[in-house]
Amino acid sequence: MPMFGADIAALRGLAWSLRRKRQEIDESRRRLAAIVDSLPWTGVDHDRFVDEWRRVHGPALMAIVTELSQASSQATYHADRQEQASRRRA
Repeated sequence: MPMFGADIAALRGLAWSLRRKRQEIDESRRRLAAIVDSLPWTGVDHDRFVDEWRRVHGPALMAIVTELSQASSQATYHADRQEQASRRRA
């Protein structure tokens, strides 16, 4: 018999995996920021490096964190909608 709709368990598993990866990346971003902020280094190169971290790399990682969070929410939303639709068909 063909399956109609989404696999609810798979969607929930995907949402969980996305949340977990989001947390891992966010924690790495925080740890890296702390390392960058505490570098025992001075001078123009240091200033450029820290500036680039703060303008480019830190925000890029934060954007990934945000996107993963949104993707997780979307997967959960679709799992909930599929669950509701399945209850109505039963």
